[in-house]
Amino acid sequence: MNAQTAAEQTLHGLIVSGERPDFDSRIAEGLGVSPAKTAGEADFVISGLNQEAFDTARREALANGKSLCLVIPGPLPFHSKTTPSSFSYVMLKATILSRYGHADEAAIRALLADALQAGRTVDTSVLGQWRALPPADGRSPRRQEADIENRALQILMETGGLPDAEPDGFWRVLAEACAGSQLELDRVIGPLLQKNTAWFEPYRQSVIDASGALEILRLIETRRAENNRPVHCFGVAPGGRPIISAAFAGDGGPVTWHDNDAEALAAAARQGGVILSAGGLGAGSLEQACRDRGVDLLHMDDDFLCFTGLEAVLPPAAMLTADDLGPHDDAAGSSRLEALLQNYELSAEEMSRGIALLDRLARVHDLKDGPDKSRAIAIPKGRQTVLVPGEAGRVDEAAAATSERNLHLLRRARERNPDAFIIFKPHTDLEADRASTREARRYADLVEKKADISDLVAQCDAVETFSAPTGFAALLLGVPVTVHGLPFYAGWGLTEDLSVFPRRTTRRTLAELVYLALAVYARCTDPVSLLPCPPEVLIDRAVARQQEMQRPARSPMLNPMSWLGRKLGL
Repeated sequence: MNAQTAAEQTLHGLIVSGERPDFDSRIAEGLGVSPAKTAGEADFVISGLNQEAFDTARREALANGKSLCLVIPGPLPFHSKTTPSSFSYVMLKATILSRYGHADEAAIRALLADALQAGRTVDTSVLGQWRALPPADGRSPRRQEADIENRALQILMETGGLPDAEPDGFWRVLAEACAGSQLELDRVIGPLLQKNTAWFEPYRQSVIDASGALEILRLIETRRAENNRPVHCFGVAPGGRPIISAAFAGDGGPVTWHDNDAEALAAAARQGGVILSAGGLGAGSLEQACRDRGVDLLHMDDDFLCFTGLEAVLPPAAMLTADDLGPHDDAAGSSRLEALLQNYELSAEEMSRGIALLDRLARVHDLKDGPDKSRAIAIPKGRQTVLVPGEAGRVDEAAAATSERNLHLLRRARERNPDAFIIFKPHTDLEADRASTREARRYADLVEKKADISDLVAQCDAVETFSAPTGFAALLLGVPVTVHGLPFYAGWGLTEDLSVFPRRTTRRTLAELVYLALAVYARCTDPVSLLPCPPEVLIDRAVARQQEMQRPARSPMLNPMSWLGRKLGL
């Protein structure tokens, strides 16, 4: 019996529990069964290793001719909130139950019997995935802090795959029993983990498969290992700090916040740490100062949610970029993202994940209520509609220079599209610039300030941009994009490029671009659990949030409080 089979057959189990109150519901969910009230109406009886509960469950099973599903410690703690969680289980038939009255002994005898019956044709691939994970610290592979017995596969030097548990712990006893019967340990625990282990992801506590759980664990531990030096950050408002702190917490300790770059540089140099520079603050001078002091600099930005269209429902810091080569939006120099797009070879599995990410992002757009009818755009029939999104400059750029660049973009767009209906959407940071708005009307048929940018993209035939996130969002919606600047998404054969990209010679599909940008390059942090997460979790959070927003509010305070929480980065 495994969880999937149980779910398909709608099996019922009588749970006899000596555990915490949430034991019953999580066990039922993990096994895919519905709780039964009596052993007579159950397909089998369920118990944990608690001996008193096991005695009761054993009596019920034997009296009613049922098997007993014995829940045992899984590879990861059952109640973990910082990693995926799990439990394993063994089906005990009457032949085992009648002979063995102790929970541990019954489970071990059943596991050994199953392994002998299966022979050598068993699946041990999950063990390979586990052992390929990065060490939890620099001393002992997979050894972690507390409650070691509940981590079933903390790799031991002497056993090669079991927890570093107390001498009388279940997994230690199993290892000794395998040695005594001359059975290879992997033949026993490999199938157990592949077929008879329930895994839960740590974000919503949903059931997932072994491969997914180990990939999440790999992400969490890799992120912690990457953050192995003290991190010093400046230029971030207090509201954005909680998620950034979570994204860069690790073996180097918590993020330290500073008022300016000089203070951050001095502290980083003193502690052997790194600097996070937010949004291009002090770009040129800080880079040189860091080189002079031998301090590594990470260029951090929170604009990737804008590229995906998720910025309206998630805090910006949920999807960060941190690049030691240079900002991803400064094509004057290279960045890690550009190097990935130029050189990375995707596997078939990664390609499939990129396609699935595209589908997920499309679902976010499909869930929108549609264009705001009060701001419906009256587009003349027979005219091509071109959207020109305005852009904000970097934090150290004068507003006048940014406005002039936007006007230059509009002029170029009009020259290229003399008969088109051009819509200019000013950037929110520059909407108050009335002089620029007047100038924009010389080239644009409509200056639209109120409509949602994604609604505008969906109504237009094409987008012309310098390097705005709107260009990437348009690609996701299948809208042709002409690029006048050097954004990360240009130069790969997906856009009409008016600039030359001599370093970018690789041709990419949209799925490859999305996978490398969001799943490999970006640092995603779940805003609820504050754990590192794959981008799929953020997209699912956005979908859930949009569905929530489409339902009537239960209280007039609900939506304002939710908005405030997002602004505070909670």
